Amino acid sequence: MIHWTLLIVAPGLLSLIAAFVGGGVLKRGATQVPAVLRFGLAIASPVLIVLAYFWIFHRIDFAIHRANGGSEEYMGPMAVLVYGSPIFALIFIASFFLASYRFAES
Repeated sequence: MIHWTLLIVAPGLLSLIAAFVGGGVLKRGATQVPAVLRFGLAIASPVLIVLAYFWIFHRIDFAIHRANGGSEEYMGPMAVLVYGSPIFALIFIASFFLASYRFAES
């Protein structure tokens, strides 16, 4: 059984950290790119980071499952995105606001 901190807490923190850092860095850096595109990337970066986290986590967990002679009824970490969608929706909304605030503040 995968511990809930790897499934909820770690992606939530990654999302908030990506929003905080991305909003500040994209406001000051890459000034030759239009501000609208930089703002869009700052908003999308938390979601992309969390999806990449779960994809990598799923690939590792599935490889471990197959190496142990796994059965057909495998449900990996990616299922948390479906079953925990209300939690992740709130995390992403908070990340969007944090990235917007950092982008406007910097």
